[in-house]
Amino acid sequence: MTATPEPRWFLANASRRDGTPWQLSTGETVMLPEPDVLYAELTLRNRGLISSDEQQRLRGATILVAGCGAIGGATIEPLVRAGAESFILAEPGTYDYNNANRQNMRIQDVGKNKASAFAEKMPDINPYAQFDVHTDGITDANVVDLVSRADLIVDGVDVTEPPAIRAKFALHREAKRLGKPVIGGYDIAGTQWTPTYDYRDPDCKLFDGRLTEADLPDLTPLGFLSKVISPLKIPVEMIPEIERQLRGQSTFMPQLGYTALQFGVLVVRLAFDVLSNKPVKDSILIDIHSEVRPRRENLKQIGKRLALLYVVNNRMRGLKKAGRLGVYSPLDDDAFAGMREHMQPRHALAFEVIVRQGEPGDEFFIIEQGRVQVELDDVAEADEPVPVAELGPGDYFGELALLTDEPRNASVVALTDCALLSMSRDAFERFLDVSAPAAKQIEKAAAARRRE
Repeated sequence: MTATPEPRWFLANASRRDGTPWQLSTGETVMLPEPDVLYAELTLRNRGLISSDEQQRLRGATILVAGCGAIGGATIEPLVRAGAESFILAEPGTYDYNNANRQNMRIQDVGKNKASAFAEKMPDINPYAQFDVHTDGITDANVVDLVSRADLIVDGVDVTEPPAIRAKFALHREAKRLGKPVIGGYDIAGTQWTPTYDYRDPDCKLFDGRLTEADLPDLTPLGFLSKVISPLKIPVEMIPEIERQLRGQSTFMPQLGYTALQFGVLVVRLAFDVLSNKPVKDSILIDIHSEVRPRRENLKQIGKRLALLYVVNNRMRGLKKAGRLGVYSPLDDDAFAGMREHMQPRHALAFEVIVRQGEPGDEFFIIEQGRVQVELDDVAEADEPVPVAELGPGDYFGELALLTDEPRNASVVALTDCALLSMSRDAFERFLDVSAPAAKQIEKAAAARRRE
């Protein structure tokens, strides 16, 4: 008969006089030292960088993580490792394997409730951490109770469905009423936007005044994002996806794991400071892709984003006019209010060559009326230019001419009489000169590379 092994003392400097047997998720039983001894060892390497007061405030706080998927789920393990010990986890969803690219899950977690899975895994890091799990998520029935017990709220509520938008609004409404700080997170392609709403301050408005209860009945996920997030925060990689959403051609929103993980990093530092009543930025924007790209490529992306946003603006304005989108248009943002003043109307007759491949370019075009054909010259084994695309109202071409000296890479020929808007490189620079908010955002995008 095999003898049952003695529980292992995993902490070398713990007293052998007292201990509590604890079974890990692997099935092994270990002996736990008393809570303060374990906590001191867990947070030993924080010392010197995190003050004793900051550490004890985090330990004593109850943190409500509303939504435990990509965004909210990215914060739980870092907070546990940093020393948080009291959690309320609210999440109705279960894991699918396609969550694995961005969420803290394993194959054995498929089908499990996300909050419950964290409550199972995290005690392997700190067995004394407490997890109050609510598998129905944030609801009208529990929101008052959950918010009232929290010292800090992490808003990771998904906004892909209207019921989730209503749950997010209810979370913020109660946080505002009860004076509880909320840290929000939005992962948009390679950009992490983290707003902090410190509702302990009576002057802090609900969603900074961007969203009201009257907006909720007909609000779509895209409509919510367009209200809460400034277009200046939308990375260029995401704009074509927004177009696909507007056209009904996409059934999900792409997300990247490294962007979600950035939120976990920010929340830990914000938690220490907010709980210690230290001032923090009300908005943090980190564009991972622009931090990696060289400066010249970033400048190209800035011009491309400007053109793409203008196109999406036209599409959204059309949908709103047709009653299919009850939101404001992205380029109604103050930073871009004067953009049209720097664009010039231009007319092209049918069959006119508007731009010619190989020639220098210093302006881009938006099509207001008519249709054009994009053609490639000098294609092997082709006697005539090869058509590669047909563009119509709301489409654009020549956007990289704003910021680069590259020659035109294709010709564009009018198929019908066309009404166009054009912006030259000089006009673009004048626009930045007079539009301080836009210039500031664009400068931030390039600042990290100026030292190269």
